[in-house]
Amino acid sequence: MLTTLTIFTLQPGANVARWALAQMATAPPQLRRVAGLRFFQLLGSGADNGFGFWPNLQRYGLLATWARAEDAAAFFASHPVWAAYTQRSRETWTAELAPLQAHGAWNGTNPFAESLVAPGG
Repeated sequence: MLTTLTIFTLQPGANVARWALAQMATAPPQLRRVAGLRFFQLLGSGADNGFGFWPNLQRYGLLATWARAEDAAAFFASHPVWAAYTQRSRETWTAELAPLQAHGAWNGTNPFAESLVAPGG
């Protein structure tokens, strides 16, 4: 399994900001059908260095766990949902993660349990 965290900053403009906010509700049904995508969470951010009360409508994230690295690569290379985000973004950044610990559940599941890396491994 592979875990990725992608942060993207949208191009300025009210139309893009409205589009991105709407994607928080309209993208999940499409993402649920992505081959190899085992878990995902779309992430918003706050103003004032990411933690303010008011939302930052220009910066979002996608946390995902994948069955295989090839599934993630195929999604980021050519999936229409991701293409729509990149078309409207001025920058994107993706990190491949190796979870060391996982506690609790997110939406009723622990998305990292199967991909935990043993210390020193």
